[in-house]
Amino acid sequence: MKKTLLALAVLAAASSVNAAEIYSNDSTSVGLKGEIDAYLIQKETSKDYAKTKNSADFSTWAKIQLDASHKLSNGLTTFGSFEFEGDGSAGVVVDDLYVGVKGDIWGVAVGETGDFAESFDAIQKTDIANEGNYIGLDRPYESKTEGLALKVTPVGGLTLVADVYTNSTDKLDNSYGLSANYAMDMFSVGASFNSSEVAKDYDASSFGVSASVDVAGFFFAATYLSTEGLSSLGAADVASVSSTSGAVEGDVWNLAASYQIDALRLYTTYAFADFDKAVSFANVSQKTTIDAQVTDLVVGVDYAVSSNVLVFVEYETAEAKKAWAGNDYEDITLGVYYTF
Repeated sequence: MKKTLLALAVLAAASSVNAAEIYSNDSTSVGLKGEIDAYLIQKETSKDYAKTKNSADFSTWAKIQLDASHKLSNGLTTFGSFEFEGDGSAGVVVDDLYVGVKGDIWGVAVGETGDFAESFDAIQKTDIANEGNYIGLDRPYESKTEGLALKVTPVGGLTLVADVYTNSTDKLDNSYGLSANYAMDMFSVGASFNSSEVAKDYDASSFGVSASVDVAGFFFAATYLSTEGLSSLGAADVASVSSTSGAVEGDVWNLAASYQIDALRLYTTYAFADFDKAVSFANVSQKTTIDAQVTDLVVGVDYAVSSNVLVFVEYETAEAKKAWAGNDYEDITLGVYYTF
């Protein structure tokens, strides 16, 4: 999942503070930081009522991130970033590679620009779990292709983003996004629109709104998404819904809540999705009427052992209902995030 917002606020702050500056002069700065994650997870899945139970299994993941910036004589700043990451079994890959230029209230970057600016971020306020899934907030092509992102902060608290992820496949359109987000001390609200083409002659568009409030240790957030062309259902696995087989259309609601007590945080997220149409990528000209639902519940607790070590326990259960009954998921995860 995407580790943003409140879930890793402690680690994000520690990562930026502890980033080692390996080179600097009057105009140039180069920094290095990293992260190591380790998990013990036990899960059980049901596929068309056939259950599969997996024994508890350890897994790891790590990254090294290099950030650089250079001040130009005209007041602009060029910047770039990339990561080396891997899980110890599939080799090491370069990820989140982008380069850009920025002024006082704007910036533009080219590459895999999600860490710089992403139009879907404005409606991901409910993404507060450490590892748990959510429904409907994964944008087509994100982390799969490169593109261009423009971010503008015209006044305090307001952030505007326009981005495009390009697609080299002939006659398959790019993914375009627009968003606006306004944040005050305790409250934030955002809206996002995205238009993509996930299969030839089939547009995948979505519009969402999200709001959050953070006061006296309590955090609450809600997101609504109207979507066409959704091809991911979070933890629930339905054969007819995937990036290669087909997509669905409908409405998705995501809710989140947490309570912070010093270094301890209790949190939960709940997602409900209701779909009324489906399309097979083998024949996008014909839409099928369906009555299908998916729910996903995550409950967890995490504790910041120090400024750069977070441990957590998390339980997740997802259930596909009505037309998709018999496709369920359940897991419990014990994990640790170490940043340096």
